[in-house]
Amino acid sequence: VAGQPRPFSVRTNSKTTIRRIDTSLLDVLLDWDQSAKDEVSEIQANADEDWMTKMLKSELFAHIPAENIQNIIMRMKEVRVKKGSTVINQHEEGDCYYVVKKGQCVVSRQTSKDSKPVLIAELRDGDSFGEEALVSDGRRNATVTMITNGSLMKLSKQDFSGLVRSEEHTSEL
Repeated sequence: VAGQPRPFSVRTNSKTTIRRIDTSLLDVLLDWDQSAKDEVSEIQANADEDWMTKMLKSELFAHIPAENIQNIIMRMKEVRVKKGSTVINQHEEGDCYYVVKKGQCVVSRQTSKDSKPVLIAELRDGDSFGEEALVSDGRRNATVTMITNGSLMKLSKQDFSGLVRSEEHTSEL
């Protein structure tokens, strides 16, 4: 590798977190970032973002280690859904994380068994849902229903836990 051995050294006086990014992956991410800038400006000109660009801008992806992003996208599976289909039900155990690739859905919640569902949000291309139950290892706090035909990108709980919730690697020097 060019520049080896490094012309400097580092020493810490306390516990330190070290982030390592493979050089070839960094090159891919930088190329991807550069091409995404061109694509985003074109998309913004049309006032419409594609689902992946919007997903990558989400708060969840801001905290994912860079080396996991490509693996997440590769492990997502496309699922076609029909208008009126319930994707997740309130109080069910969380099993997947979803991104709306195409279509629209509504998020609703019942405050009690006898109450009428309350509309919380409408989701469109690039919006995601389902992560809260996976992060908290709890139950779904709302129901998501498709209001158009569409397709969703789905990531299993196992892949979500392994790639999104990966622990930081900490070393003492």
